[in-house]
Amino acid sequence: MQKLDDSSFRNELIELIYGSLLEHGKWKQFLDQLNGMMRHAKTTFMYYDSVVRQGYFSLTSGYTDDEVAAYNAHYNTINPWMPKAAVRRVGVGVTSDHMFDADLLRRTEFYNDYLLKGGLEGGAGLTVFRDKGRSFVLTTLMSAKDHQSSAKLADLFTELSPHLARAFSYHRSSAKDSDGSRAQCQLLDAAGIGLVIVDEDGRVRMLNGTAESLIDQDCGLRLAPNRAVVFATGSLQDMLKGMCRRYSTDRVRRSELGLHEKRLEITMVRMQSDTLREFLMGPSVAVLMKPLALGDSLSRYALSSRETEVAKAIIAGKSIRQIADERSLSRETVRTQLKSVFAKLGVASQLELVRKFRGH
Repeated sequence: MQKLDDSSFRNELIELIYGSLLEHGKWKQFLDQLNGMMRHAKTTFMYYDSVVRQGYFSLTSGYTDDEVAAYNAHYNTINPWMPKAAVRRVGVGVTSDHMFDADLLRRTEFYNDYLLKGGLEGGAGLTVFRDKGRSFVLTTLMSAKDHQSSAKLADLFTELSPHLARAFSYHRSSAKDSDGSRAQCQLLDAAGIGLVIVDEDGRVRMLNGTAESLIDQDCGLRLAPNRAVVFATGSLQDMLKGMCRRYSTDRVRRSELGLHEKRLEITMVRMQSDTLREFLMGPSVAVLMKPLALGDSLSRYALSSRETEVAKAIIAGKSIRQIADERSLSRETVRTQLKSVFAKLGVASQLELVRKFRGH
């Protein structure tokens, strides 16, 4: 395609790359401009993690929402080009045929169920940079008619590579410098709420003074030597891991954490950021830690006043006989109230009740 050899077209793309340093919307214009030079093509910035062998589309041009969702949900795990992208030379554009044999490609599920459905044959790609086994890639896939120009496109990608690398480096350093809000930390400190902001690996990016104090008090959350957040309960650890996954659909999750005499309301919030920042830096998750009194925690379960009294007494270590004697009730009445407590709290025994609210 003649336009690929056009120096003015290349310069327009370079201008858009550097324009992105001042205006994030320029990245979409860059992709649209690049994609628009072909009759039928789809272009994206994408990400591939060689450790978990998964990759995702980020900013795109030419793709429908359904195509992006299908790729991110399934086809990213079977894309035969991506393992090669994880080891190829950074900064050099390559064609899809160079990455994976075209005849073998046509026998794959990825080709027959995804590429053909989108009218695509192959294209070219560029690994802009690689960090901790994660490759950040620019790729354009083309129709069969355009595919003959893939070598020229790969050459164009190589020319654009140093400019893309500089722009990405700037965006990454800017994101690190501005990550988190000191004012937000101070506001939550004043409210007595702990805040821990973690990256996609579950490692601390920022925490406020209240969170530090709670962690020092053995609250059921600790920091590993590598600064990763470690919860005392597996369910919370799994919740955090899920929230930190790229393109997780979870935005807010809540639970409770109890250890010894302390109980915390834990709220995890997927922090909002622009698409490119999340593409380069990964997601950030805010973990809010609000100390709870036992009565505050029990109030969530719609217990009656008598049921609440029984639950508090059991959690405090009292027996059914002691509770009955103190309240001038029969033991059978106390047992009936306790069974109702079990049903509402989803536990099956006094031991489970105590563990639920004291973490022993």
